[in-house]
Amino acid sequence: MNDIFNIEVNLKNYNKFSHNSIISTNIPSNINLCLWYLNTECNYKCPFCGCSNQIKNEIIRTPHEIENAFNKHGKQWIIFLTSLGEPFLYPKFLEIIKILTKNNYITINSNLSHPNVYSLPSYANLDKLIAVHAAYHVIEIEKNDPEQIKKNDFIKKINFLQNNGINTVVSYVAYPPLLKRIENDFNLLRSKGIKNIMAKPFRGMYQNKNYPKSYSKKEWALLIEISNSINEVDFLDLADNYKNYLCDAGYRSFFLDQKGDLFRCRSDSQKIGNFFSDEILFSNKTCICGMDKQNCLFACVLSSMHANEGIANNLSLWRKIFKNY
Repeated sequence: MNDIFNIEVNLKNYNKFSHNSIISTNIPSNINLCLWYLNTECNYKCPFCGCSNQIKNEIIRTPHEIENAFNKHGKQWIIFLTSLGEPFLYPKFLEIIKILTKNNYITINSNLSHPNVYSLPSYANLDKLIAVHAAYHVIEIEKNDPEQIKKNDFIKKINFLQNNGINTVVSYVAYPPLLKRIENDFNLLRSKGIKNIMAKPFRGMYQNKNYPKSYSKKEWALLIEISNSINEVDFLDLADNYKNYLCDAGYRSFFLDQKGDLFRCRSDSQKIGNFFSDEILFSNKTCICGMDKQNCLFACVLSSMHANEGIANNLSLWRKIFKNY
Protein backbone atom coordinates (compact mmCIF):
# COMPACT_ATOMS: atom_id res chain seq x y z
CA MET A 1 0.00 0.00 0.00
CA ASN A 2 0.99 3.65 -0.15
CA ASP A 3 2.62 5.47 2.73
CA ILE A 4 -0.70 6.94 3.85
CA PHE A 5 0.79 8.75 6.83
CA ASN A 6 3.65 10.21 4.76
CA ILE A 7 6.17 8.84 7.24
CA GLU A 8 8.83 8.11 4.65
CA VAL A 9 8.28 11.44 2.89
CA ASN A 10 8.67 13.29 6.17
CA LEU A 11 11.78 11.33 7.07
CA LYS A 12 13.31 12.45 3.79
CA ASN A 13 12.37 16.05 4.52
CA TYR A 14 13.19 15.86 8.21
CA ASN A 15 13.98 19.16 9.91
CA LYS A 16 15.44 18.85 13.37
CA PHE A 17 14.50 22.44 14.12
CA SER A 18 10.77 22.01 13.45
CA HIS A 19 8.42 22.99 16.26
CA ASN A 20 6.14 20.04 15.44
CA SER A 21 6.93 16.34 15.47
CA ILE A 22 6.28 14.08 12.49
CA ILE A 23 3.78 12.22 14.68
CA SER A 24 1.82 15.31 15.73
CA THR A 25 1.57 16.71 12.21
CA ASN A 26 0.87 13.51 10.25
CA ILE A 27 -0.68 10.88 12.49
CA PRO A 28 -4.33 11.23 13.64
CA SER A 29 -4.62 11.76 17.40
CA ASN A 30 -6.38 8.41 17.97
CA ILE A 31 -3.37 6.48 16.60
CA ASN A 32 -0.29 5.66 18.69
CA LEU A 33 3.08 4.38 17.48
CA CYS A 34 4.82 1.31 18.87
CA LEU A 35 8.35 0.16 18.10
CA TRP A 36 8.11 -3.54 18.96
CA TYR A 37 11.06 -5.89 19.37
CA LEU A 38 8.91 -8.93 18.81
CA ASN A 39 11.64 -11.56 19.16
CA THR A 40 15.38 -12.13 19.40
CA GLU A 41 15.81 -15.35 17.46
CA CYS A 42 17.52 -15.04 14.08
CA ASN A 43 18.69 -17.57 11.53
CA TYR A 44 21.50 -15.27 10.39
CA LYS A 45 24.69 -14.36 12.24
CA CYS A 46 25.76 -11.15 10.56
CA PRO A 47 29.14 -9.91 11.82
CA PHE A 48 27.78 -6.38 12.29
CA CYS A 49 24.70 -7.38 14.29
CA GLY A 50 24.09 -8.41 17.89
CA CYS A 51 21.30 -10.82 16.99
CA SER A 52 21.85 -14.56 17.17
CA ASN A 53 20.01 -17.84 16.82
CA GLN A 54 19.44 -17.88 20.57
CA ILE A 55 16.20 -16.82 22.22
CA LYS A 56 16.92 -14.23 24.92
CA ASN A 57 14.42 -13.22 27.62
CA GLU A 58 11.61 -13.83 25.19
CA ILE A 59 8.01 -14.52 26.13
CA ILE A 60 5.88 -16.07 23.40
CA ARG A 61 2.42 -14.52 23.14
CA THR A 62 -0.54 -16.06 21.38
CA PRO A 63 -2.31 -14.16 18.61
CA HIS A 64 -5.29 -13.78 20.96
CA GLU A 65 -3.14 -12.23 23.71
CA ILE A 66 -1.59 -9.82 21.23
CA GLU A 67 -4.96 -8.84 19.78
CA ASN A 68 -6.39 -8.12 23.23
CA ALA A 69 -3.37 -6.08 24.32
CA PHE A 70 -3.49 -3.76 21.32
CA ASN A 71 -7.28 -3.42 21.40
CA LYS A 72 -7.91 -2.81 25.10
CA HIS A 73 -6.75 0.81 25.18
CA GLY A 74 -9.24 2.10 22.65
CA LYS A 75 -6.51 3.22 20.25
CA GLN A 76 -5.33 2.24 16.84
CA TRP A 77 -1.63 1.62 16.49
CA ILE A 78 1.13 1.90 13.93
CA ILE A 79 3.35 -1.02 14.88
CA PHE A 80 6.94 -1.18 13.67
CA LEU A 81 7.86 -4.86 13.89
CA THR A 82 11.59 -4.27 13.98
CA SER A 83 12.66 -7.24 16.06
CA LEU A 84 16.08 -8.17 17.41
CA GLY A 85 15.86 -11.24 15.21
CA GLU A 86 13.83 -12.53 12.29
CA PRO A 87 10.09 -12.00 12.90
CA PHE A 88 8.96 -14.77 10.55
CA LEU A 89 10.52 -17.24 13.03
CA TYR A 90 8.08 -16.16 15.73
CA PRO A 91 5.38 -18.79 16.38
CA LYS A 92 2.19 -18.14 14.40
CA PHE A 93 3.64 -14.96 12.95
CA LEU A 94 1.26 -14.89 9.98
CA GLU A 95 -1.75 -15.29 12.27
CA ILE A 96 -0.40 -12.38 14.35
CA ILE A 97 -0.13 -10.25 11.21
CA LYS A 98 -3.71 -11.13 10.33
CA ILE A 99 -5.12 -10.05 13.68
CA LEU A 100 -2.93 -6.95 13.97
CA THR A 101 -4.00 -5.62 10.57
CA LYS A 102 -7.69 -5.88 11.38
CA ASN A 103 -7.54 -2.53 13.17
CA ASN A 104 -3.90 -1.46 13.19
CA TYR A 105 -1.16 -0.51 10.75
CA ILE A 106 2.16 -2.33 10.60
CA THR A 107 5.56 -2.32 9.01
CA ILE A 108 7.73 -5.45 8.99
CA ASN A 109 11.52 -5.73 9.03
CA SER A 110 12.72 -9.08 7.70
CA ASN A 111 15.58 -10.79 5.90
CA LEU A 112 12.94 -12.62 3.78
CA SER A 113 14.66 -15.96 4.22
CA HIS A 114 11.52 -17.73 5.45
CA PRO A 115 9.23 -19.41 2.88
CA ASN A 116 6.18 -17.95 4.65
CA VAL A 117 6.96 -14.62 2.98
CA TYR A 118 4.95 -15.92 0.03
CA SER A 119 1.89 -16.28 2.28
CA LEU A 120 2.01 -12.72 3.61
CA PRO A 121 -0.51 -11.23 1.12
CA SER A 122 -3.00 -13.95 2.05
CA TYR A 123 -2.91 -13.08 5.75
CA ALA A 124 -2.30 -9.34 5.95
CA ASN A 125 -4.88 -6.67 5.30
CA LEU A 126 -2.81 -4.95 2.61
CA ASP A 127 -4.58 -1.65 3.22
CA LYS A 128 -2.95 -1.63 6.66
CA LEU A 129 0.47 -3.01 5.72
CA ILE A 130 2.49 0.19 5.34
CA ALA A 131 5.74 -1.41 4.22
CA VAL A 132 8.07 -4.38 4.30
CA HIS A 133 11.68 -3.40 4.97
CA ALA A 134 13.80 -6.21 3.57
CA ALA A 135 17.39 -6.56 4.76
CA TYR A 136 19.72 -7.81 2.03
CA HIS A 137 22.48 -9.60 3.97
CA VAL A 138 24.68 -10.90 1.18
CA ILE A 139 27.34 -12.35 3.49
CA GLU A 140 24.83 -14.59 5.23
CA ILE A 141 22.97 -15.47 2.05
CA GLU A 142 26.16 -16.66 0.39
CA LYS A 143 27.39 -18.44 3.52
CA ASN A 144 24.18 -20.27 4.40
CA ASP A 145 23.22 -21.18 0.87
CA PRO A 146 25.70 -20.39 -1.93
CA GLU A 147 23.07 -21.40 -4.46
CA GLN A 148 20.54 -18.89 -3.14
CA ILE A 149 22.24 -16.01 -4.96
CA LYS A 150 22.01 -18.00 -8.20
CA LYS A 151 18.40 -18.89 -7.48
CA ASN A 152 17.69 -15.23 -6.67
CA ASP A 153 15.39 -16.32 -3.85
CA PHE A 154 15.60 -12.93 -2.14
CA ILE A 155 15.00 -11.10 -5.42
CA LYS A 156 12.05 -13.34 -6.30
CA LYS A 157 10.43 -12.56 -2.96
CA ILE A 158 10.93 -8.82 -3.40
CA ASN A 159 9.34 -8.95 -6.84
CA PHE A 160 6.51 -11.08 -5.45
CA LEU A 161 5.79 -8.50 -2.73
CA GLN A 162 6.02 -5.62 -5.21
CA ASN A 163 3.69 -7.38 -7.62
CA ASN A 164 1.17 -7.76 -4.81
CA GLY A 165 1.15 -4.01 -4.26
CA ILE A 166 3.21 -4.08 -1.06
CA ASN A 167 5.52 -1.12 -0.51
CA THR A 168 8.89 -2.87 -0.21
CA VAL A 169 12.20 -1.22 0.64
CA VAL A 170 15.49 -3.11 0.47
CA SER A 171 18.16 -2.06 2.95
CA TYR A 172 21.84 -2.97 2.74
CA VAL A 173 24.14 -2.37 5.70
CA ALA A 174 27.32 -0.72 4.44
CA TYR A 175 29.66 -2.89 6.49
CA PRO A 176 33.21 -1.72 5.63
CA PRO A 177 34.32 -5.01 3.97
CA LEU A 178 31.28 -4.72 1.65
CA LEU A 179 32.07 -1.24 0.36
CA LYS A 180 34.07 -2.66 -2.53
CA ARG A 181 31.07 -4.61 -3.82
CA ILE A 182 28.06 -2.57 -2.68
CA GLU A 183 27.63 -0.70 -5.97
CA ASN A 184 27.64 -3.94 -8.00
CA ASP A 185 25.16 -5.50 -5.58
CA PHE A 186 22.83 -2.50 -5.97
CA ASN A 187 23.12 -2.69 -9.75
CA LEU A 188 22.16 -6.37 -9.64
CA LEU A 189 19.08 -5.64 -7.56
CA ARG A 190 17.97 -2.84 -9.86
CA SER A 191 18.53 -4.96 -12.95
CA LYS A 192 16.08 -7.49 -11.49
CA GLY A 193 13.29 -4.93 -11.11
CA ILE A 194 13.73 -3.97 -7.47
CA LYS A 195 12.53 -0.40 -7.09
CA ASN A 196 13.43 0.93 -3.64
CA ILE A 197 16.92 0.37 -2.25
CA MET A 198 18.84 2.20 0.44
CA ALA A 199 22.25 1.89 2.05
CA LYS A 200 22.26 1.85 5.84
CA PRO A 201 25.45 3.07 7.50
CA PHE A 202 27.17 0.50 9.69
CA ARG A 203 27.21 1.57 13.35
CA GLY A 204 29.99 0.10 15.45
CA MET A 205 33.68 -0.68 15.53
CA TYR A 206 35.63 -2.23 12.67
CA GLN A 207 39.42 -2.57 12.75
CA ASN A 208 39.63 -0.07 15.61
CA LYS A 209 37.62 2.51 13.69
CA ASN A 210 34.31 3.90 14.86
CA TYR A 211 31.57 3.92 12.24
CA PRO A 212 29.74 5.76 10.77
CA LYS A 213 32.19 8.54 11.67
CA SER A 214 35.06 6.74 9.93
CA TYR A 215 33.47 6.68 6.47
CA SER A 216 35.46 8.86 4.10
CA LYS A 217 33.75 11.66 2.18
CA LYS A 218 34.00 9.51 -0.93
CA GLU A 219 32.31 6.59 0.83
CA TRP A 220 29.53 8.82 2.19
CA ALA A 221 28.95 10.23 -1.28
CA LEU A 222 28.68 6.68 -2.67
CA LEU A 223 26.09 5.63 -0.08
CA ILE A 224 23.97 8.65 -0.90
CA GLU A 225 24.36 8.27 -4.66
CA ILE A 226 23.34 4.62 -4.86
CA SER A 227 20.33 4.94 -2.53
CA ASN A 228 17.11 5.79 -4.34
CA SER A 229 14.99 5.21 -1.25
CA ILE A 230 17.09 7.16 1.19
CA ASN A 231 15.78 7.94 4.65
CA GLU A 232 18.06 10.63 5.96
CA VAL A 233 17.39 9.36 9.46
CA ASP A 234 19.97 6.70 8.64
CA PHE A 235 22.57 9.37 8.03
CA LEU A 236 22.10 11.19 11.30
CA ASP A 237 25.14 11.70 13.45
CA LEU A 238 25.04 9.41 16.47
CA ALA A 239 26.30 12.37 18.50
CA ASP A 240 23.06 14.23 17.84
CA ASN A 241 21.45 14.96 21.17
CA TYR A 242 17.73 15.44 21.72
CA LYS A 243 17.93 16.12 25.44
CA ASN A 244 15.59 18.97 26.43
CA TYR A 245 13.53 18.59 23.26
CA LEU A 246 9.79 18.21 23.58
CA CYS A 247 8.90 14.60 22.76
CA ASP A 248 5.82 12.48 22.09
CA ALA A 249 7.47 9.42 23.68
CA GLY A 250 5.29 8.07 26.47
CA TYR A 251 2.37 10.07 25.13
CA ARG A 252 1.88 8.82 21.58
CA SER A 253 5.05 6.83 20.88
CA PHE A 254 6.35 3.78 22.77
CA PHE A 255 8.91 1.00 22.81
CA LEU A 256 7.80 -2.58 23.51
CA ASP A 257 10.47 -5.20 24.23
CA GLN A 258 10.44 -8.96 23.65
CA LYS A 259 9.22 -9.62 27.21
CA GLY A 260 6.20 -7.38 26.73
CA ASP A 261 7.52 -4.54 28.88
CA LEU A 262 6.53 -1.09 27.67
CA PHE A 263 8.82 1.96 27.81
CA ARG A 264 8.59 5.55 26.68
CA CYS A 265 11.42 4.80 24.24
CA ARG A 266 14.51 2.64 23.89
CA SER A 267 16.61 5.25 25.68
CA ASP A 268 14.51 5.31 28.84
CA SER A 269 15.03 2.32 31.15
CA GLN A 270 12.08 3.21 33.37
CA LYS A 271 9.37 0.67 32.61
CA ILE A 272 5.81 1.97 32.25
CA GLY A 273 4.40 -1.51 32.81
CA ASN A 274 3.83 -4.81 31.06
CA PHE A 275 1.73 -4.23 27.97
CA PHE A 276 0.06 -7.63 28.20
CA SER A 277 -0.66 -7.96 31.92
CA ASP A 278 -0.68 -4.49 33.52
CA GLU A 279 -2.99 -1.53 33.39
CA ILE A 280 -0.97 1.06 31.49
CA LEU A 281 -1.13 4.71 32.51
CA PHE A 282 -0.26 6.72 29.43
CA SER A 283 0.94 10.30 29.70
CA ASN A 284 -1.64 12.86 28.58
CA LYS A 285 0.88 15.32 27.11
CA THR A 286 4.30 15.66 25.54
CA CYS A 287 7.24 15.95 27.88
CA ILE A 288 10.82 17.18 27.82
CA CYS A 289 13.41 14.53 26.97
CA GLY A 290 15.81 14.06 29.87
CA MET A 291 17.97 11.38 28.31
CA ASP A 292 21.70 12.10 28.00
CA LYS A 293 22.01 9.52 25.23
CA GLN A 294 19.51 8.43 22.57
CA ASN A 295 19.58 4.77 21.52
CA CYS A 296 17.09 5.02 18.68
CA LEU A 297 17.41 8.04 16.41
CA PHE A 298 14.49 6.79 14.32
CA ALA A 299 12.14 7.23 17.28
CA CYS A 300 13.69 10.61 18.11
CA VAL A 301 13.09 11.86 14.59
CA LEU A 302 9.45 10.75 14.63
CA SER A 303 8.66 11.98 18.13
CA SER A 304 10.75 15.05 18.90
CA MET A 305 9.95 18.69 18.33
CA HIS A 306 12.18 21.68 18.77
CA ALA A 307 11.06 23.69 21.79
CA ASN A 308 13.61 26.47 21.68
CA GLU A 309 16.13 27.59 19.07
CA GLY A 310 18.84 27.66 21.72
CA ILE A 311 18.48 23.99 22.59
CA ALA A 312 19.97 22.37 19.47
CA ASN A 313 23.69 21.93 19.87
CA ASN A 314 24.75 20.66 16.47
CA LEU A 315 23.60 19.93 12.92
CA SER A 316 23.05 16.37 11.87
CA LEU A 317 25.74 14.75 9.80
CA TRP A 318 23.62 14.26 6.70
CA ARG A 319 23.04 18.01 6.41
CA LYS A 320 26.79 18.57 6.32
CA ILE A 321 27.14 15.85 3.72
CA PHE A 322 24.46 17.23 1.41
CA LYS A 323 25.95 20.68 1.75
CA ASN A 324 29.34 19.42 0.59
CA TYR A 325 28.08 17.36 -2.36
